[in-house]
Amino acid sequence: MSVDALLICEKIAEVALRRHKLIIVCYNGNQTKVAELVRDIDMPKINLNLVLSKELLEVPIGRRPLVVSGKVQDLVNTYQEEFICLYNIELLFHPDLKTNPLQLLENISRYKGLVVAWNGQYNDEILTYSSLGHPEYQAYDEVHAELILL
Repeated sequence: MSVDALLICEKIAEVALRRHKLIIVCYNGNQTKVAELVRDIDMPKINLNLVLSKELLEVPIGRRPLVVSGKVQDLVNTYQEEFICLYNIELLFHPDLKTNPLQLLENISRYKGLVVAWNGQYNDEILTYSSLGHPEYQAYDEVHAELILL
């Protein structure tokens, strides 16, 4: 088991009794690190881009923003385990879905523990996704999660 996977296990014990059972692993484009982590971590894993895009294909484009949160919640609820890992979450940031990805993950984590691979950065107490000026750019200064920087 990798050092990062061991750190995740320690963090799970820390957040298990919190209101938001959310661990965000910021990997800032380091695909090798996140692939190792997903491989080594001992919990169910959901490739969110793959599964959610299949689910949304059946939904008319105009209704997708109305159903995306429920679809993600339903995907997570199919697992009985206390914690699951979400990776490849980029679809949540698509502007057409009109969702707040962090808020969605925080809400789900109130009922199910999440370890989320986040392709972004955490600097100066700001969690970001993408770069300023990009349509998918998001910045959060209030994060209800345990953060791990790879």
